[in-house]
Amino acid sequence: MFKRSRSVMGFDDRWMLLLGIPLVSAIVVGLVFGDVLAEKGIGSLIYYYPGSLINTTIFWFIFRFLMLRCMQRWPRQEQIVQRVMIQIGLVLLTYVVVKWILKYTLNPLIQDMTGVEKPHSVKETLIVLLLIFLITTVYEAIRFYSLLQRSQTERAQLAKDNMQSQLEGLKNQVNPHFLFNSLNTLAHLIPENTLRAEAFVKRISEVYRYILEIRDEPLIPLEDELEFLQSYIHLIKERFGDNFQVEIKVAEVYRKYHIIPLALQILFENAIKHNEISTRHPLCIEVGVDEAGQLFVKNNLQRKKQEESSTGIGLKNIENRYRIITGKPVDVLVSTTSFVVFLPLIDIVSER
Repeated sequence: MFKRSRSVMGFDDRWMLLLGIPLVSAIVVGLVFGDVLAEKGIGSLIYYYPGSLINTTIFWFIFRFLMLRCMQRWPRQEQIVQRVMIQIGLVLLTYVVVKWILKYTLNPLIQDMTGVEKPHSVKETLIVLLLIFLITTVYEAIRFYSLLQRSQTERAQLAKDNMQSQLEGLKNQVNPHFLFNSLNTLAHLIPENTLRAEAFVKRISEVYRYILEIRDEPLIPLEDELEFLQSYIHLIKERFGDNFQVEIKVAEVYRKYHIIPLALQILFENAIKHNEISTRHPLCIEVGVDEAGQLFVKNNLQRKKQEESSTGIGLKNIENRYRIITGKPVDVLVSTTSFVVFLPLIDIVSER
């Protein structure tokens, strides 16, 4: 119960229940029975406090339930005025109903046990309603602060993950193996085919330029990512030739959707890093959109006998950025013959 309410409120309110209910009960007794306590002494509090504690507990949990429902129905901060106004209406209506029910059920039992007749005055009603509105305000204030803290933490995590993805992208291009293979390929191309050599150098510059240009973008159009991917694929194919096969089938309607930057390049790099690529076992990667409207990257699974060490940062980075930016999961499906990653496509227009 508290775990679910924490996800809605943004904080764990058990401490408020444990401290707030006894404190508010004492405040109600002091304000409603103040004259009697002054006459009979503080010791008489033992007769008045139990009834107040029971009533406060009942009202607190009922109004807490209403508040949770309103927060679930109107969760966004820009809806706070609408949410609070509806809460006030529900509080007034519920207070009248519960007050009437308690008047003829629980309160007579409390009166018989304690010998204290509970007053039914306008003063008591105003005091209770004022405390309810005060408690609601405290809940909303703490929720606002908690969500603000969470938002700042997520923005910091997002900035970290974006930076990590850029570093991963750059690292994949500048690591010794990649540089050695790229320069070796270029060295063979220059005497054999200067035009292909020039195209190869151009593709390398396009890869670097793209990574630097999108460094501050949380989301980019899929068509831009696919265009960048072509430059990256060109570099890889110069190295592996027909042993590296790519099939991209993405309808034009989906190319206007957005994804997180460098997601496709990171997934391609992971596939190249962990799978054997040879004439007998070519690596085949397919990029498309499934029936559910998710972008998928699928490769045949043929793990290397001696895999390179992996930090697992790449895929985890993609999952974290999708979770923070969109709240949507990245699904992974692994079978004996294939490895598939499903990336949600973001329609920025409809999301707004």
